[in-house]
Order: sequence, then C-alpha cells, then structure tokens
Amino acid sequence: MATKTLGAKIAFDDIQSRLHFTHVALELAGDDGDKEVAALLPPIGKLLGRWQELDRDKTAQGLATTRASALCKRRDMQLDAALTGLHHATLAAASQDRKDALFAHLFAKPLSDLTRPALENQLKVVAVVLDKLSQSEPHAALRKAHEKPLREALGQGEAALKERTKLQGTAAELTRRVDVLWEDANTALQGVLGGLQTLAAKRKLGREWVDSFFPDLPTRPKKPVKP
Repeated sequence: MATKTLGAKIAFDDIQSRLHFTHVALELAGDDGDKEVAALLPPIGKLLGRWQELDRDKTAQGLATTRASALCKRRDMQLDAALTGLHHATLAAASQDRKDALFAHLFAKPLSDLTRPALENQLKVVAVVLDKLSQSEPHAALRKAHEKPLREALGQGEAALKERTKLQGTAAELTRRVDVLWEDANTALQGVLGGLQTLAAKRKLGREWVDSFFPDLPTRPKKPVKP
C-alpha cells in the first residue's frame, strides 16, 4: 500500500525522500508523454528546493552549535584558570591562612565550589569576586596582578554565552521552518493525489495507478511463529 501523507514524527531526511519519489514518478510519466500528469510537478519541485535550502541551513546551524558549545567549555576553563590564579596568589599573600581576612574576603567558599558551575553561573561567580576585589584597598596588589586577566576571561565568557544563546534562537526558527515545510508538503501531496484521482476516474484506471506515484509503506517484520 502506498503512503500519501507525511506523519507528524517523520524524520527531516525522510521528507525529502518521500517528496523526491513522487517528483520522480511524476517526471517519468511526463517523459513518457503524459502532459496531464507532468502538470502536477511544479509544487513538489518547489518543495524540494525549499528542503535543500533548509538542509544547508541545518548543516550550518549544527556546525555553529558545535563550535559554540566547544567555545563555552573553553571559556569556562579559562575563567576557572583565572580564578584559580587569584585564589593561589591570595592564599600566598595570606601566608596560607584560610581564615585570614585577606583571603576570606574573596574566598568564603572552597575553590572547588566556585569553579564547579557551568559557564552561565560561572560568570556570576567571577563577577562577584571581581566586585569584591575592586572595592577592597588591602587587595590592591592582587588587583593589579589579577583584575585584567579576570575581566578578559569574563568578557570572553559573556561573548561565548551570547553566541550560544543566539544560536538557540536560530535553532528554534529552523524548527518552525521545518514544521511549515511539513504542512506545505502534505498540502501539496494531497493536491497531487486529488489530481491523480481525477485523471484515474477520467481514464478509468484503478487505485494501483494512483498508488504508483507514491512510495510504499515500510513493511513491518513479521513476528516469528511460536512452535
């Protein structure tokens, strides 16, 4: 039995495969001189063009998303490194006394707790430490040595997060475009089906002729018969 519509859970690549089958079947009939069938081609051809455009955009989106994820991990690591550098320098300045006010002011929590969060929350942690560092006069020497690398790492991390967030919006728009393509494809396939059924009635052809323009439903493997 041939399938003439696209299911709601159809894979993106399968949309192209199904449209392409019908397009080729109509085209072959046209090549054999059936102009009435060939006249049904244009909507399917346009949809295949849209699929190809979407496929290019999806590929580019996938590559950009991978890059953004890798960049965020790298920026998170760089933030950790800058924060760790300040931590070790502050502990040295406090003569390894974690209860010393110089150290406790910046690092009330263990370093492992401060470097554990992923990038989004790590930015907040570093921003708080920088604020404490910039407002404390006893930390002037530490500020001179560590404020710049911390601010640079913070700025780079914010830029990476912004890039990833922007790509998430692009991904949502691509999903919407795929949904629209799916809806338009079903409408076009129904239009082709209606046109073929009209021709079949006029030519006194059976359902098999109409079905020949659509791919067969995938067959399910038979369950083994129990002895």
